[in-house]
Amino acid sequence: MMKIVICDDDSDVIKTLELSILAYFKRKKMETPIISTFTSAESMIDAGESYDLAFLDVEMPGLTGISSIRELRNHNKNLLVFIVTSHDTSYLDEALEEGIYRYMMKPVNPLQLQVNLTAAIRRMGTQSRKVTAETNQGIITLDTDEIIMVYTERRKTWIRTTGESYISIQNFHFWEESLPDFSFAVSHKGILVHLKYVRKIGENLIDLTVPGEPVYLSVRNRALFKKKFLQYMNI
Repeated sequence: MMKIVICDDDSDVIKTLELSILAYFKRKKMETPIISTFTSAESMIDAGESYDLAFLDVEMPGLTGISSIRELRNHNKNLLVFIVTSHDTSYLDEALEEGIYRYMMKPVNPLQLQVNLTAAIRRMGTQSRKVTAETNQGIITLDTDEIIMVYTERRKTWIRTTGESYISIQNFHFWEESLPDFSFAVSHKGILVHLKYVRKIGENLIDLTVPGEPVYLSVRNRALFKKKFLQYMNI
């Protein structure tokens, strides 16, 4: 599930952004994200959470939105940051040095927000992350992009990658929580598939673009799996 943070010392701005973001996901028929809101950068940092998207005000009492970016990226180096400000672009150079994704002026235009969200989600769908796991071969770090699927078999959780397969000490739920929701989907109980490697979706089976047996697709998961695949390919 996507996690979004909004930090602004103006509670009205927070509410407007939150409602607009929720409306976007509802209109796109996407899973509702978890949205955390803060009126100060200090409280946001103290929460110690990891986020996928951040909407940060530039000027706030105490720590500024730009100054908090590095702290946020300690939890997720792939965090995409939107700077939201009513000030001029004099902060732009500093913001660019911190690797912001987009810059939006207040009041935020709903159409601009929609375009920017679509671009951000598309970018996140193509980003690879590092996941560290304990396996039968020791502790390994994998790029999520090289993970084809995670599945359970005979009470063991397997990680199938483009290189080889591993037995994970962590259970299946760990992988559901750790892998990006926008590029992985459950096809059957105990089977989590990277949408990048899907070639064909049938009634009960999924063909992958890599050699191997087809993957089971349950009736219960079919509709959601198809919807997530289409969103992954076309958003």
